[in-house]
Amino acid sequence: MGSSFTLQNQILNNPQPITTIKAYLDGKVVAASSGPTMIAPVENAPTGTHIITLQAWDTAGTLYRVQYNLNINMAH
Repeated sequence: MGSSFTLQNQILNNPQPITTIKAYLDGKVVAASSGPTMIAPVENAPTGTHIITLQAWDTAGTLYRVQYNLNINMAH
């Protein structure tokens, strides 16, 4: 059993329109959108420290990528 949370992100003022965003939790796709905004539930994320990666592509095919450490603590 894991934790659930809502992943929200938005890419603003990009030189070219964003066509795709994908979110990865420890390398596994957990959410995707077909535009510059993403609001998606992530279900059953395991307790512990993880890496969340956001990748976005624009109409020119340019890839943008950021990574964050994410610590998930399960309430007892």
